[in-house]
Amino acid sequence: MAARKKIRTAAALATTAAAVTAGALPAAHASQEQPDAAAKKPPLVTWRNGSTGRYLTVKDNSKHKHADIVTTKTDRGKPEHWYMVRHGTSPLGFLDTYQMKNENSGLCADYIGRIPPGSHVEQSGCGKYVWAERSVLNRQRQFLGWSLTPNGGTESVSGHLCEDTRTHNVSIVASFPVDGSNTPKRCLWH
Repeated sequence: MAARKKIRTAAALATTAAAVTAGALPAAHASQEQPDAAAKKPPLVTWRNGSTGRYLTVKDNSKHKHADIVTTKTDRGKPEHWYMVRHGTSPLGFLDTYQMKNENSGLCADYIGRIPPGSHVEQSGCGKYVWAERSVLNRQRQFLGWSLTPNGGTESVSGHLCEDTRTHNVSIVASFPVDGSNTPKRCLWH
């Protein structure tokens, strides 16, 4: 199992390295704030939806628990910035998991243990609710975006963070294999 983990990690790093070399690194990662070694600050990311181009944010810039996570047209700064705080490893053991902590509110994107399709995502205290980033490639191995999976996913992948392109609410949608040929653009983030 340890060798398998290393191979998958190496493959993931190679994919990211190829994207960097090709200049295809997603905007969210290209604009990451570099962690300060002394402060050990986690990377700061701005997530943009692959379908609408809208930015992941907290509704009404709220700093209160249970405020909905939605999307907005513009990146206004702190409300659209998320610290990716490393938490551990996914249940499958080959993806790092992160808490997505909003820079403005200091609270984390949370699915409150509800992962059935249609579950809204909101902000709450940071704790056990984690996400994994999965790079999505097309059949030609070109980078399409990131799929954000709650709890780091499982073998069947428990769901994906997607935008409702009509209401701009963000929710967890049903499982589907992470594959460029079948991943809806509304579930890809840059």
